[in-house]
Amino acid sequence: MNGRKLLIALSAGVLVMFYTAALLFGENAVWQALNIPTHHPSFIDLRGLLSGFDAARLGFDPLYENPRDPYHRPVVYPRLWLALGWFGLSETHTEIAAYLLIGSFGISVLSIKGYDKTTALLLSLVLFSPAALMCYKFANVEMVIFILLAAALALEPRSFWGALTLIELAAFLKIFPILALGYLLKYERKEFLRKLALGTGIFLLYIVLTWQDTLWILGHAPKGALESYGAGVIAFRVYELTNSRDWTAVTNLPLYLLLYGLMIAALFLSSRHANRLPETTSRFLDAFRIGSLIYIGSFIQGNSFNYRLIFLLCVIPQLVDWAKTQPSLRSAARWTLGLLLASCWGMVLVPILPVHLAFGLDELANWLLFAALLYLLFVSSPDWIRDEIDAAVRRYRNTRYKI
Repeated sequence: MNGRKLLIALSAGVLVMFYTAALLFGENAVWQALNIPTHHPSFIDLRGLLSGFDAARLGFDPLYENPRDPYHRPVVYPRLWLALGWFGLSETHTEIAAYLLIGSFGISVLSIKGYDKTTALLLSLVLFSPAALMCYKFANVEMVIFILLAAALALEPRSFWGALTLIELAAFLKIFPILALGYLLKYERKEFLRKLALGTGIFLLYIVLTWQDTLWILGHAPKGALESYGAGVIAFRVYELTNSRDWTAVTNLPLYLLLYGLMIAALFLSSRHANRLPETTSRFLDAFRIGSLIYIGSFIQGNSFNYRLIFLLCVIPQLVDWAKTQPSLRSAARWTLGLLLASCWGMVLVPILPVHLAFGLDELANWLLFAALLYLLFVSSPDWIRDEIDAAVRRYRNTRYKI
């Protein structure tokens, strides 16, 4: 049995277990045991988007006012999503659209080729973690972004322009996928800079043209604490407990200083990793760069719901490969895999442990995962970036010794 067949078998087994538990104890009891919020009507995120199409047909601007949503939430997504309303989609299509979206997401994960049984087991642990299950339960459109990026990775070896188009489309739909341009690190320095300038230039033009909507979306995007990750989550939790913006600001400052310190530490530690990894065009490395940059970027941004952790699926095949084939990275890769699973499963601690302890342990895993992925991203960078890192560290040391 190869990796893909094992993943299919594990997925089928988990689904049977889930539906058996739902029949015995009730569906809501299963969701509550995993600390996943339940809402009625179901598929709350996709329902909010599709109801926005109905609001637009009635003459409302759903980005600012959406009376058709059962929870009266505005559609805090870029306006490009509203083009789907031209196909006649409405809130009444929520359930069928949700099942199609979840099924397409599953197919995109299974489309990954060449992974072994260990990778299949780890992929299944993330696919059915509370973080991913919350994504399915809400029918969140992060799955659409994952599908687009998976398609871009599959298309890239044959068509750079096709892959770039899919990445730009994903970025137009959710902004953060512009970080997927990190896969361009596979190219030599001049070609990388030329293609990166092209990709970022197209994206910046889009942002300029949609500036007012972008500001509104960034300012009104929902945030969380117990079900979120990011550098600003602890401060948001402080705000939830104290309702004080002053205490929130006081908490934020040391957190971002710590974030900066972790970034510098990862940079310095990577310079001490003497072994240069062999140049490779492995799709696993491309996927690793995309997944790690999305996690790192969204962590720095401050507050993202845990369903965005589905993009960590992209880093697992390369981490397993390093753990098995690169002795110098074996320990780091294994620790990162452990932290990754802890982050994806951290939500389940809340019903088991005291809330503050569960929150603290989850945040610890999230912060350490940020540092670990950043370190591995630096270590696996192409030689021309590693040379720049080494030169910067040497300049710092020489300056320190002169002082």
